[in-house]
Amino acid sequence: MKNETKQDLLPVIGITSGDAAGIGPEILLKALHHSDIPNKAKFIIYARQTVIDHAIGLFSITLDYNVISSARDVMKGKQPM
Repeated sequence: MKNETKQDLLPVIGITSGDAAGIGPEILLKALHHSDIPNKAKFIIYARQTVIDHAIGLFSITLDYNVISSARDVMKGKQPM
């Protein structure tokens, strides 16, 4: 049995960004950027990377994230946000 870290014990939560032309990407990114929410769980954002990158640039948000191809990658150990 491997030693579990605090990060390993966090719940995994999936969130869609909603309509790419709507306010969903902005609200999602601002919520993750301006709070301690990222410390409470591992988040999987279901969205096109171009949509997220555009919103990050448009609203001058600094947010580190990892691109994964499926939720299965998280279960194999690749870390989302």
